[in-house]
Amino acid sequence: EEVLARAMALRQIGEVRFYRGQLEQALEAFSESRAITAALHEEYPAQDRYLFELGQAEFWVGYVGWEQNRLDVAAAGMQTYMAHTRTLLEREPSSADYRLELAYALSNLGAIARQQRDFPRALQYFQDSMEATQVLSDADPDDARLLDMLSEGWSWIGSTLEDLARLAEAEAAFEKAMGYATAAYALSDSPLDREQASDMATFLAETLLAQGEIAPALQRFRESLAIHEELVAHDPSNARWELSLYRTRRKLAEIAIATTAAGPDAAELEAVITGLDALVQRDASAAGPRRQLALALRVRAQAELAAGRPESALAAAQRARDVL
Repeated sequence: EEVLARAMALRQIGEVRFYRGQLEQALEAFSESRAITAALHEEYPAQDRYLFELGQAEFWVGYVGWEQNRLDVAAAGMQTYMAHTRTLLEREPSSADYRLELAYALSNLGAIARQQRDFPRALQYFQDSMEATQVLSDADPDDARLLDMLSEGWSWIGSTLEDLARLAEAEAAFEKAMGYATAAYALSDSPLDREQASDMATFLAETLLAQGEIAPALQRFRESLAIHEELVAHDPSNARWELSLYRTRRKLAEIAIATTAAGPDAAELEAVITGLDALVQRDASAAGPRRQLALALRVRAQAELAAGRPESALAAAQRARDVL
């Protein structure tokens, strides 16, 4: 017990370092924790607790590799994590906790495979993860957390189907993801589930747009916009919600340039750029606001060009490039 306590303390130290961005120091702690739990498992191979903790250590070693963009290391860690979890599930097939861990492992492997651009393998991992999660949700249909996982999983499936250019199937997957997010929100009344529903509406809109379905895409973007306006009003300090709001407004402006003679509302577009500028100033290290600011400036350049003001368009485009 004392040895296991030391391994778990090291893992907690690793987590603190990880969330501080000290990845190398975190890896040292996770690796030492893994070595200790591996020794315990070797000495007591029938003890489920030691195997479970070894799986957790493997997960964290893999996760650090993922953050460092060492995808082979990440995949190896997650594969071992999954293998240990499968062993535990074979020993105790009725364990919901082990089945949940398996769903996590499969989803992580899917995300890594997708990052490696192995889309067929990624899709299989995501589908297997959804199968494991569905078993749990069927047993407890009022668990909002499991509905969240189903929404997230179908979102990954939708994105991977898009990668494979299977757009109609991707659309159906995002519809499912949105349905599960809406169901989770009905149970939890949590703003995070509301945010998930809004994000799924955005993904669905993007897929419709890619198929040339302009009117239904606009409808979904406006649904997403309404939710994010509601969320920002609920908590104006939440930078993530504010960024999502500006992203959706920027997308609507982009569509207006392509589909209307009048183009986007100039005041609305300037409000988006001003808001994104403020987010970049708030945290200069964050890539998301900077990327959205560049894309909004690109929309301004397109609008200026369409209005016959090439010099203003060029200035906006040059600033977009500089921001990137």
